[in-house]
Amino acid sequence: MKIKKSSLVNLMVLVLLLISVNFFHFGFSLGSFSITIYILVATSFCVLMCQKEVRLIINRAPFIVYLYFVTTIMLTVLFWYTDYTFPAQTFNQTLYRAWPYFSTFSIVIFMVYLFQHKGVASLIKLINIVASIWLVLVVVQSLLYSLNQTFILDYFSSDIVNMRNGSLRMDLTPSVNIMILYNFYIVYSGKMSIKNKLPYIFLTILGVYSLVAIQQTRMYTLTVLACIALIILFDQNNKGRFIRKFYIVIIAVIFVFMSGVFDNFIASFDVSSEYGGSTIARNIALDYYLEYLNQHPMFGMAFASAEEYISVLRGPSGGAYMSDVGVIGQAVTLGIFLFPFYIITLIRFLYITRYSLKNGKYEYRILSLVMSAYIILTSATIIILDSYRCIYYPCFIAVFEYIYWDMKYHPI
Repeated sequence: MKIKKSSLVNLMVLVLLLISVNFFHFGFSLGSFSITIYILVATSFCVLMCQKEVRLIINRAPFIVYLYFVTTIMLTVLFWYTDYTFPAQTFNQTLYRAWPYFSTFSIVIFMVYLFQHKGVASLIKLINIVASIWLVLVVVQSLLYSLNQTFILDYFSSDIVNMRNGSLRMDLTPSVNIMILYNFYIVYSGKMSIKNKLPYIFLTILGVYSLVAIQQTRMYTLTVLACIALIILFDQNNKGRFIRKFYIVIIAVIFVFMSGVFDNFIASFDVSSEYGGSTIARNIALDYYLEYLNQHPMFGMAFASAEEYISVLRGPSGGAYMSDVGVIGQAVTLGIFLFPFYIITLIRFLYITRYSLKNGKYEYRILSLVMSAYIILTSATIIILDSYRCIYYPCFIAVFEYIYWDMKYHPI
């Protein structure tokens, strides 16, 4: 039986999305070594199997070629630096810290998928399906734990259960945040009957509930709300409609300020507040990592392992975590490579967003604007390069490059 190339690429993308939710935490997971091997083998197989699409990518998306070059040089140098500076750790320990950056090589898989499906809609719908399954499982797990402390998911790796405000706290992953925004967009802008919108309305409400009551990450909540505001503002407009919606958003912001909600949100960052522990931890991390980066500005601490160099990775207090400080944590890992690997990519996103606002169709304008806002706002703490979120870095890059290619070579 002959298997279509497109079916294999579909499977590759599905596995990447399942990796991003750790295969729904059903007790099966891949280690960093296995994930890295999968990404490298799948990418190589995709390049060999889909040479027509790959040639198109090379010719018309040179930024992806640039990123492959930068990522290869970066990993080579930082592996060498790690081996030289931290000789006690093993190759597997180094790979455990480095594997999120190997995920960047999967850009070509996402790009080929987009070319084969002739648009981004199919990819977003696939993310929506995976995210919806994960969302339902998270809600069920939260309810079961609140009722009788039962676990159906292999989510927590130890006896320590993460709680906040008296309820189970779990990470929804970027997939659910994207799902919330996609379903809200369909509900708000979709040209379909209320009956057909009901599943999207349900998923939007369930997603927002989980965002606030289960994930309980303030920056995620702020980011999703900001992106929803952008969807409302930049919905298909004439000048009059835009101005009216702008005033509505301003009135809503004023209400939030006057009602005390904003004050309570800001107060939650105070070290004496209920969430003061998070602020203290971030202050410890910022102080330590900025000092370390000042002493080692070229390559930071590269891929130092917690198993062998815990005092280097966590600081003298043991309380510094890179995942708490976003782009600063990445700077102390990548050193000077942060600029060509990540900052240049953000600048590229903004350029494509600006281009789409002038030349793109409505869907591309909304998509690029929301994605740019999402990745910039989350860079402060919950950065997309973190090991829990890194699969979506190449995914975002592929979407941006595809819509830019489509706008440039198929103008409206």
